[in-house]
Amino acid sequence: MKILTTLLCSAALILCGCSITTHTFTDRDNGADFSSYRSFSWIDKHPMIIGNPVPALTNPLMEARIQNAIMEELTAQGFEFVPTGGEADLVVSFTVGARQEIDVDSYPTAYRSWRWGSTYIGDSVEVQTTTEGMLAIDFFDAETKSPVWHGRVEKSLSKKDRKNEADLISRAVAAILADFPSPTPASDS
Repeated sequence: MKILTTLLCSAALILCGCSITTHTFTDRDNGADFSSYRSFSWIDKHPMIIGNPVPALTNPLMEARIQNAIMEELTAQGFEFVPTGGEADLVVSFTVGARQEIDVDSYPTAYRSWRWGSTYIGDSVEVQTTTEGMLAIDFFDAETKSPVWHGRVEKSLSKKDRKNEADLISRAVAAILADFPSPTPASDS
């Protein structure tokens, strides 16, 4: 019986671990010559766009944290930072957003009173609320002002994530920019 209980608890932990994974997506303009890009700047003095007005996302310190994380990742990849308004090859903006998701599960439950010989069948309802957070980073060709690359990450945010915001931001930016610029997709022939 103890083995069965241990297995069930392990399975539950694995399923919980799967529900907090990070989902990353990138897209690029296949006509853009990424080999010519050597420098970047911010699209504006305040490059953060807030997608959904969630109070936790309006923290004015978050913008600087995201900018610093992006700068660290790009300079580590060999790109040069140019102050806003300077002559850069790429300009960068980023968007943050969050939404509340409500999951409702209903399933029948049975209760049998052996003592009284009666059976009751009813419904049990479970409600779970999660916050889905999103960070997107966009790159534009500074000369043509055309978008050339987009990356985003989505994650179910836990209380631990909200307490360790700086670490979460660093991990999210690293996940988005891990393949920047994404390899050109193979052509369909």
